[in-house]
Amino acid sequence: MKKQEYLHQLQLTLEESDFGPVEEAISYFEEILEDRIQEEGMDEESAIATMESPQEVGRKLVHSKSSTSAPQQPQEKDDEEPFVSGIRIITLKASQVRKIIIKDRNMRLNVKGWKRDDIELHHPETERIRYDFSLQDGQMSLIRQVPEFSFNLLLFKNSDPGMREVNLYLPFELAAEMDLRTSNARIDVKNCALWGQAAFATSNAKMDFENIGAKSILIKGSNGTIELEKIQSERAISVTNSNGKIKADRIHSPDSLTLKTAPCYNFGQ
Repeated sequence: MKKQEYLHQLQLTLEESDFGPVEEAISYFEEILEDRIQEEGMDEESAIATMESPQEVGRKLVHSKSSTSAPQQPQEKDDEEPFVSGIRIITLKASQVRKIIIKDRNMRLNVKGWKRDDIELHHPETERIRYDFSLQDGQMSLIRQVPEFSFNLLLFKNSDPGMREVNLYLPFELAAEMDLRTSNARIDVKNCALWGQAAFATSNAKMDFENIGAKSILIKGSNGTIELEKIQSERAISVTNSNGKIKADRIHSPDSLTLKTAPCYNFGQ
């Protein structure tokens, strides 16, 4: 079964059950499938095989809605503070970090070099959007959690642009590697030079790189333009784009330079 067929059957099941927020539910499960296809390298059939049937998922959604609508028993108060949505800011000394890993989805990633000698990470946090952050043995990681499903997640909406992006600020030159991945959202990287290798990947969105350098650079995109300007690598640069353009200007790579896309190329001088 293909992804669209699965989602169509789920939609019919929910509509027959008078579920309510059908579009939100379909979007939620499409996101899950896209994550498994993009991040775990599955084809559509394999990703569908990890899911319950559309009928079973629909049954659980309807049950979740009924449970949420039922009167709630008062809970005992404890010492825990209520969760507050907002932007979390993490500041680290550059000397603490030798590798940066960010794995996200449906979230824009922005990386900017600055004059300061520390690293600052800004990321949103809501009932629906949660992350695991760690710093261990020089590796800084920000990994998006996969939320357990509840009906309330479908009701969450936030129109604040600041809650739909992760911002990473770092010194213009940093003795570290970098691996950034998201899906269905842009990646913008500007004004930074890394001593280690750098890898970037997203889907269904534009990628913009300007004035960056690294030991080696790997960029993968799909269904969106990739723009490269003033890019330098000590070894190799590899850029692959499916169903989108690559615009390249002032690219330097002494060992090898690979720019691969379909259906067309657009290179500068």
